[in-house]
Amino acid sequence: MGKMNTAGFVTLDDASSAVGESHAPTISLMPIIHVISDSIGITAQTIARAAASQFGVANPLIELLPNVKTISDITHFMEEHIEQEIRETGSDEILCFYTLVEGPTYDAFQDYLAEHPNIFAVDLMSGAIHAIERISGLKPGYERGVLRETDDTYYQRIEAMEFTIEHDDGRKT
Repeated sequence: MGKMNTAGFVTLDDASSAVGESHAPTISLMPIIHVISDSIGITAQTIARAAASQFGVANPLIELLPNVKTISDITHFMEEHIEQEIRETGSDEILCFYTLVEGPTYDAFQDYLAEHPNIFAVDLMSGAIHAIERISGLKPGYERGVLRETDDTYYQRIEAMEFTIEHDDGRKT
């Protein structure tokens, strides 16, 4: 699905298909979508693809920076991609979708974005978290990657699949 480039970032390079032939020219106009996540980045990739599909592009080019831990991870990624964009298009404008929970890295990224108006950034988590907090009165834990954690339910599902496979007699019944 993706390949690691020389800087250690994952490039998801399935941008060759567009939805419908009448939309085919838009793929060349679709910007690369830079995805930054403090987890694995699936949520942001899914939203990026959904948004791009509204422009007739089913599989946009996505540059992924997963498992972010520090602001230097992000700034290195962004600076490299801004330089690449300047070399390839002459423009320093880039598009970024991100899923970062609040904390020091999130705050530092907000400061970085304030200093870089050429980065069109879409925060995919904060609005949802704050809406749930406001309506429910609950306080978020702001923990990275909790959606993908393995818990008892996960292990129960694995055990059920293993049981099914172990006891499968091969007949279609």
